[in-house]
Amino acid sequence: MFKEGAGQMRGFRIVRDPDGILIDPFQYMGTQMGYVLTYGEGVPAVHDGNDWVVVVDDETAASYDDNIQSLIIDQGTKVAAAVNNPVYAELATQMGMYAGATATSTADPSSGTVTFGG
Repeated sequence: MFKEGAGQMRGFRIVRDPDGILIDPFQYMGTQMGYVLTYGEGVPAVHDGNDWVVVVDDETAASYDDNIQSLIIDQGTKVAAAVNNPVYAELATQMGMYAGATATSTADPSSGTVTFGG
């Protein structure tokens, strides 16, 4: 009935975002959701059953590889600052961060690998 692979996501996930700190928060059936980026999967896209369809604007897609490190650091910093909320603590765990993680927004992604919570 459904095309094989239809609906798969690449480069991002949709998660609960009660405080609206993630990318482009939105309401879905009364629950606030937001987008998180996943490192190493490429430009965010959804599979339509035939092809990958990019879900970010052209400008973002064109500079995505150059900006992914700073985007991930910004995302991790926001999640780490909100871990007192159990929703974000769970997200931090899923992202491989310690629940009590701290991170700074001054991290320089060009200086090497940046690890949150380590």
